[in-house]
Amino acid sequence: MTTGLATASTGISMMLTRHPGVVTDAGTLPARYPTSKRSHADGFSIPVAISVRGYLRAPVDPMDADGNGTLRVPEPASHVGWWVLGARPGAPTGTVLLTGHVDSWTSGLGVFAQLSRIPLGSVVDIEDSNGRDHSYVIRARRTYEKQKLPHDLFTDSGVPRLALVTCTGPYDRTRQTYTRNLVLYAEPQTGPGSMAKTY
Repeated sequence: MTTGLATASTGISMMLTRHPGVVTDAGTLPARYPTSKRSHADGFSIPVAISVRGYLRAPVDPMDADGNGTLRVPEPASHVGWWVLGARPGAPTGTVLLTGHVDSWTSGLGVFAQLSRIPLGSVVDIEDSNGRDHSYVIRARRTYEKQKLPHDLFTDSGVPRLALVTCTGPYDRTRQTYTRNLVLYAEPQTGPGSMAKTY
């Protein structure tokens, strides 16, 4: 069951300044298969930190959509945002959706400035509010036009996965935003349908 789709699927909007370079699609998206509905709040804690060795380490803040239906991105630009109506780390269903700036007018490079350079196969570690770590492996890279993010990113059911979202593509100086979104898709390190590794 898709949650909050009407208010969040219109894209990630950021006021940015630099061209992040050409980004190409790569990898295979995590397989889709039917799963039973399970609430994102059932027994799982919210994410509080994210790290990818050699690329980023940052705190994670809960975020929702604004009045225009655009998913908010946290300030300062050094923080990552977690969509509160999506899945929580370690949940057996749904997408853990995290967003961040590639750059900003006030702070320069953002927390996801290196997102397009992270290789497939890299491990993303998410720490939750109970101090547990959940590991995901990046399997695919995709770019989408603004306002056209896939609806299935905004769900707490379906295949368990992690999605990291930022801006990319040419910069529109009139609208003061990039024209595309970049999404990295990852699946639990222990495999689809399983709990992510915890410590």
